[in-house]
Amino acid sequence: MISDLEAGSHSLNIIAFDKLNQETRWFTDFTIVFPPEENATISLDSFPTTVDYGDNGELSGNVSHSSISSCNFFWSDTDLEESKLILPFEENGDFSLTLENMRENVSISMEVSCGINFITIDSSVVNFTVNPAPISGCTDSEANNYDANAEEDDGSCTYDEENPDPVEGCTDSTATNYDDTAEVDDGSCEYEEPSETTTGSPE
Repeated sequence: MISDLEAGSHSLNIIAFDKLNQETRWFTDFTIVFPPEENATISLDSFPTTVDYGDNGELSGNVSHSSISSCNFFWSDTDLEESKLILPFEENGDFSLTLENMRENVSISMEVSCGINFITIDSSVVNFTVNPAPISGCTDSEANNYDANAEEDDGSCTYDEENPDPVEGCTDSTATNYDDTAEVDDGSCEYEEPSETTTGSPE
């Protein structure tokens, strides 16, 4: 049994001796060829790469290779050499990735390596652009705090009170409970009672 031979051309020499110590030789040349393997490839689907602030980003595609089970697939939002995560894929090579609550532009790098006897590598980069968040504020031009730059009303508008009720109270300045803030007299004024005086001569 011959083992641990690499792919390529080889020569085999066999020398044998019989009981009479007579020598017999065999010579043969042979070639070891590994089964052909496809190159690893990443194919991306068509998907939007511009999203609104706070929305989710979605990417999807397919990894292909003749021995798909031999593939290792990774992704990163920084540098693949510094940090990477496994990106799962289906038996047919389909994959998808969701980026939740996006607030800034980001580049997603992907790399797949596949092969049993020969390793091939493919990579891809997807750049997502996030639209700026809308400016929040009061969008009602009739409000006291109207903001002409506001694009989204945040419920902060304030208004002058229409025809406020007049303040009621005692408006008589000679009353003991005179209210200088009162605008309408409500009949509540109180006054000091006059002191009683007695007349006549003592008995």
